[in-house]
Amino acid sequence: MLNVHRLAVLNAVVTHGSLTGAATELNYTVSGVSQHIAALERETGVQLFERLGRRIRPTLAGETLARYSAEILDRVSEAEAALAAVAEGRTGRIRLATFASASTGLVPPAAAHFRTAHPEVEFQLSLAEQADALFALRSNRVDLAIVLLDLVVDGIAGGKPPLDDGLQWRLLWDDPYTVVVPRDHPLASRSKITLAQVAQERMISGDQSRGCPCSEALKQLSAAAGLRLRYAVEVNDFPTVQSLVATGMGIAIVPQLGLAPAVHEGVVVRPLVEPRLARQIYAVVPAGRSHDPLIASMLDGLQRAVDEVVEPSRDPLARTRQNSSLAA
Repeated sequence: MLNVHRLAVLNAVVTHGSLTGAATELNYTVSGVSQHIAALERETGVQLFERLGRRIRPTLAGETLARYSAEILDRVSEAEAALAAVAEGRTGRIRLATFASASTGLVPPAAAHFRTAHPEVEFQLSLAEQADALFALRSNRVDLAIVLLDLVVDGIAGGKPPLDDGLQWRLLWDDPYTVVVPRDHPLASRSKITLAQVAQERMISGDQSRGCPCSEALKQLSAAAGLRLRYAVEVNDFPTVQSLVATGMGIAIVPQLGLAPAVHEGVVVRPLVEPRLARQIYAVVPAGRSHDPLIASMLDGLQRAVDEVVEPSRDPLARTRQNSSLAA
């Protein structure tokens, strides 16, 4: 295989028409240039230069190889520049898989931060629940996944991420559950609503049919407390849940992210207490890739979204008041 470094020496000799000119350009000794040319002739098995007194000129083989060497060196320079751009996060792509409510409440501000830092990078987003997102991550179909792990009950997490699965798990946020009720419902006058009070009402579910791990954990928690949640309607998204609650079809337990992008004007939102529940939201990346420039930037954007956008508005009463004032 041709040595690219020696091709650069060959190109310099042909360009300058002398060993001395090439040595000056490359900051080599004349002897060093001569040794590289001799080595290249041994590699190729042909004579590349002939001497004419004190000067040298390329043979037909030398001219042919020099012509290709210029193209090869240009492509090598392009490849080095392209690799540097990828390594520095100036180009490339990042593929993100997330669940539905995070895609409306968490990803948009994170993506905006990412786009500001990496305007030339391709951003791809797909919706997937935990099992599918982790499978896509392990099979290199996505670079980062946002998943739900388990419930946090009164500040105590119900589960921990696995330690030996080849993935790195980073806790982004404990997303608190709220209760969404119609404005004219008796519970709307309360500042907080308990799980026992919820169990007495007809309910609307926005995540049970998607196999959410936290949904199953909520069922088990309710059963352990001797409560049975009565679901009258099951749908696939939380905005639809809000609309159905507004019509009086029932009430709903909805995580804060499920209230994005806005609280419906026909409902009020109250904290869920006794117990206080939240769902663990993790960002997951392949082990060893958390320092990749693009992945690190997206992780930073997600954390900023939690700190600057989600957390400041976590009080559902404030969100409802704000929605009411806007509607007025």
